[in-house]
Amino acid sequence: MSETLGRVPDDAPTPPLAQDVAREQKRLRLPPEAAQHVLDLDLRKPNDLDRSHLLHRLDLLGVPWGKAERATGKSGTFHEVWRLQWQPEFAVALIEASVWGNSVYSAATARAREAADRAPDLPALTNLIDHALLAALPDAVAHLMDCLQAQAALASDVSHLMDALPR
Repeated sequence: MSETLGRVPDDAPTPPLAQDVAREQKRLRLPPEAAQHVLDLDLRKPNDLDRSHLLHRLDLLGVPWGKAERATGKSGTFHEVWRLQWQPEFAVALIEASVWGNSVYSAATARAREAADRAPDLPALTNLIDHALLAALPDAVAHLMDCLQAQAALASDVSHLMDALPR
């Protein structure tokens, strides 16, 4: 299995969302590579925090470039470990996600808001809030909280309410 990726010609039209992802990858020094590697992030560092936000936002958009792993031997909530591997099909996923917006931030926000409107229950909403918080999407979180309040006000099953509590 080869570890080189094909290339799209420079003069080929690219959707704005894919252009924004490429800009963010360059700014954050996260090149899309076919080889799998581990990224150890210290969220107290601004660049690492921005990297985490990008990976979480892409995950919300259905572009699982990074897979979060459990950090072993580290304590605190300021540490994340990601296993990164760029897949060629992510280019297609970015084109599909372009319906949500032209930037990673706006697309992830719109996607999270839409998912909140379709959330079947409180546990799904709290899970989505967790993802939106990790992705630093304050506009989506505000909408999610409104949806959560509306559903919680109508819920009467205590066990269902308990299932909605975060981990």
